[in-house]
Amino acid sequence: MLMRSNRKEDDRMSTREKAVEALAATVERKDSFESGYANEPEANVLATVGATQRQRALKQLGDGDGAELKGSDAGKKPHFHAAHSSSALALNSFAAWIDSEHELRVDGEGGFEAIQFERKFPTGLHGTPPNLDVYLSRARNPIAIESKCTEFLAVHKAKFAESYRQRFDEVAEEDGDSPLPGLYRELDEDPGMFRHLDAAQLVKHALGLWNAKQNGQSDQYLLLYLYWEPTDAGEYTEFRNHRKDVAEFAAAMEGDKTIHFRSMSYLDLWDEWASRDLHPGLDAHLRALRSRYAVSLA
Repeated sequence: MLMRSNRKEDDRMSTREKAVEALAATVERKDSFESGYANEPEANVLATVGATQRQRALKQLGDGDGAELKGSDAGKKPHFHAAHSSSALALNSFAAWIDSEHELRVDGEGGFEAIQFERKFPTGLHGTPPNLDVYLSRARNPIAIESKCTEFLAVHKAKFAESYRQRFDEVAEEDGDSPLPGLYRELDEDPGMFRHLDAAQLVKHALGLWNAKQNGQSDQYLLLYLYWEPTDAGEYTEFRNHRKDVAEFAAAMEGDKTIHFRSMSYLDLWDEWASRDLHPGLDAHLRALRSRYAVSLA
């Protein structure tokens, strides 16, 4: 496990390094972690997630294209093993609701029928399709969630394969009301317009959802950008700039009749859950989430 730095060293650390260290310091089974990474994926799942729920969620994660449970050839541990893993954050938050989907509320929304991790949404192009971290299915307007932990603390530049140009031209021809082609062109011309937001990834996710609509899967989707923040986020420029980028992206997506974009912090999501009368198991799970992730960087 990562050790806490002294004050002089801490002053030289980047905000991302502080966040990674703070999250590594909160892991439940410290003997199962080394340098902030779990030895096994199960060790990075909260104890309040039931065994069956954990098995189902990890299997879905392993079936996805994000390689969250696969290590690198260089011996680096899988992404999911990290204490700061965004996929682990998503699984830890939502897996405990498996078989209790009717009780789940997300940004005021409910009526969910199932929870799925690493749901694939092909864009109509060859290659690996976008994988959404969490998919909450229901009869109308299902929710597709992109989860972020510390990724946005690094500077991002949009990047698209050349094949996207023709695909977005097709979207423009088929759906003149979609803001996606215009947003794609802006990002292609100015890749650094969103410094603390992976806007290209979100546009690709939105394209996958638009393609699903064209294939008759659902008339509308809610694309929810769900992100982690420390309890003292207001003290750090990066978190304020991230929120600004998210707000500007949301403004660019306004008017889309197929994909309704929203954003929410995990802290706000957990506050929403706390405002409801949860059964003892879910109430204990909420406490475990806050103990693990509601940390200060100071």
